[in-house]
Amino acid sequence: MWYNEEKPHGALNLEIAETPSQAFIRKMRPEVWIGLAAKTFN
Repeated sequence: MWYNEEKPHGALNLEIAETPSQAFIRKMRPEVWIGLAAKTFN
């Protein structure tokens, strides 16, 4: 959805005009990143 990628959200970091997608990635735990990488490269 375009509004999760382009439109900043008032409840998130307004100093950098953070979008919901950026906040999701920022808040993702390192274990999840490792799991995604393992699935991608296996």
